[in-house]
Amino acid sequence: MDPVTHSAFAVCCATAFARLPDRFRPAALAGLAGGLWPDADIFLKSAEDPLFQIEYHRHFTHSVAFSPVMMLLAAGSAWLILRLFRQRIPMRTLLLPGLVAIWSHIFCDWWTSYGTRILWPFSDVRLGLDWISVVDPLMTVPLILAAVFAVVRRARRAALCGLIWAGFYLALCVHQKSRVEAALHDHLASAGIQAVRTNVKPSFGNIVVWRATWLAGGVYHAAAIRPGLPGDIRFKAGDSEPFLMPPIGDGSVEWQGLPGDSTLVEDVRRFYRFSDGWVAWFPGKEGTVLGDMRYARLPNEFQPLWGITLARESPQAHAGWATFRQLNRDEFRPLWEMICGRGF
Repeated sequence: MDPVTHSAFAVCCATAFARLPDRFRPAALAGLAGGLWPDADIFLKSAEDPLFQIEYHRHFTHSVAFSPVMMLLAAGSAWLILRLFRQRIPMRTLLLPGLVAIWSHIFCDWWTSYGTRILWPFSDVRLGLDWISVVDPLMTVPLILAAVFAVVRRARRAALCGLIWAGFYLALCVHQKSRVEAALHDHLASAGIQAVRTNVKPSFGNIVVWRATWLAGGVYHAAAIRPGLPGDIRFKAGDSEPFLMPPIGDGSVEWQGLPGDSTLVEDVRRFYRFSDGWVAWFPGKEGTVLGDMRYARLPNEFQPLWGITLARESPQAHAGWATFRQLNRDEFRPLWEMICGRGF
């Protein structure tokens, strides 16, 4: 999730274990460090290979096996900051808050849909529960209030209230997702559609309107589903895009007219792995831009937020990385209309 949510959730988790008043704020500092350190992987970049950064975001720094190293970084950085302010706190007392905060960060990313390599180095699979958007104010704002109140008042109960809220809201997310999955299944069954694969995830910033995608008949389809009150589930069909086969074979087979053993085609393979196979040509830019169809500006559209650009004249060069995100008011208004129940 976003850094603010990570920080607030980690502080609540870390301080929930602080029982001595004089150790409360040091534990909060270690929690804050633990909530932020895993995302230091955004600084891992390669000037020659644009895909390097997306491959290594939520990679080893987010794995359970690597968490002891991240714990030492969190506890050590908190200890150094405390020493600068002439507070002598044994570093061993910061280890547990730091570890709990690191684990909170991992879990916080796991419940989104981007994909996190929690099991690295034993598995390279990206895991995501698709429960909640990467940004969700209804989750974040109460956590911020709980974390701030806990630190200012040294109130462990405030931290526990923040965790209770997070648990309650996640339970609501899971309930909403199960309703959306059932609604999608009913729609496909009533239309006689045999879907090869399906996926549902919340749209940006809310759990009221969900994005449903499915592959059937060699075509990707998208729809917006709004699970309102019981018996009031609204469905809005949207765009469709032809399924695009990924590069196959050992590199001796051409893909879309490109040499199968070229750097560009290998980057396409990497992009398919990153996007869990939800890949199609960017609408209107067929042959030059591949989009990650898991995400779009609107839940029933196939206008992806990011993708890779293919310079066909240079097959031995790396693919480029491009983003198509717009967060202005005009782009957000149609989604707000859906959240309010209009436009279905």
